[in-house]
Amino acid sequence: MGAEKFTFETYAGTRADMECIRQVGGYEEVEEGLTLAIRYVASLARRDPAAFHAAMNPRNPV
Repeated sequence: MGAEKFTFETYAGTRADMECIRQVGGYEEVEEGLTLAIRYVASLARRDPAAFHAAMNPRNPV
């Protein structure tokens, strides 16, 4: 499947967001929720670039 290790630095707020995704999604592992979220956002970028840019705007009050 082409699996590859990926390491990155996160801060407390990001870790809390990742845990929220895991809990609400009912995933056993944070990585599963992150993978699905990345796949969803990539699909949005392909389908609707304007919506992608709006969603990724750091000033978006989501």
